[in-house]
Amino acid sequence: MLEVRTEKLTDNILDLSQLLWKKRILLIEENTFNTVQTKSILEKSRIKIKKSKIEVICFNSLNKPKEIPNANVVLIGLDGLIKLKSQELDLKKIFTLISSMPMANFYRKILKLKIIPKQQRVQFQRQTKESPHLKFPPNTNQQ
Repeated sequence: MLEVRTEKLTDNILDLSQLLWKKRILLIEENTFNTVQTKSILEKSRIKIKKSKIEVICFNSLNKPKEIPNANVVLIGLDGLIKLKSQELDLKKIFTLISSMPMANFYRKILKLKIIPKQQRVQFQRQTKESPHLKFPPNTNQQ
């Protein structure tokens, strides 16, 4: 089952600082989230949501932040910037957008570099899975 946080906005502020550089945030307005269709879409895509480092947060619309006055669905990137504002939930569009972001492809690209020997690439993959902080393998190819 997909884990969803519910946040009550006070003074139009939603503190997401603890998620900065750790998770992408998908804000879904309470009335949009409470529809059967939205819950079904989220549940069917829960594995891809987790792999994409997305934290789903349901918020009340009474004190909607001024940055998202007309949006019911908002995607916030790892850097804390708003990447998408929408009236309806379109996960295909969200996943396409995420895959085009630089951080989404960073791990894949660094592992394919030829300067990192295969044994170190495997070690690097293990380290990044076990640790929330990125650890670069030492560069053994000196020119």
